[in-house]
Amino acid sequence: MGKYLNETSLLVGIAESWLVYLFQRQIILLLYDNLLKTMPTVLRIGSLIFFFTSYDCSEPIHIHCVDGNKECKYWLSSGTNILLAYKCGFSKMELGKIERIIKENITLLKNAWYEHCKDTKQKEYKRISGNK
Repeated sequence: MGKYLNETSLLVGIAESWLVYLFQRQIILLLYDNLLKTMPTVLRIGSLIFFFTSYDCSEPIHIHCVDGNKECKYWLSSGTNILLAYKCGFSKMELGKIERIIKENITLLKNAWYEHCKDTKQKEYKRISGNK
């Protein structure tokens, strides 16, 4: 009788673990789905993904770029002027390539931003200078 109790307990434990796994997987899929809605991908070139996030709409116009675990962010200003906001993991050569891609697609990137963020008021940002 004890043998069957142990096997039953084992089966119940496996079933509980499986249900927890399925529940966690469902939560992850729901979070991923919501994340995709708040992170519109504007452009993909090779392994580079250019996107912005919905919660960034109150900031000045910019674009994020990721490639695996590397990420950078560029401010997009008038014309084709861009400014690197931050970088993590990209080499200078990779950043040069990203900058060329951004400049070649600046109209697409800006239009996607304005379309997605059209109902959000942007905050005013002033350039802070160390010299007065």
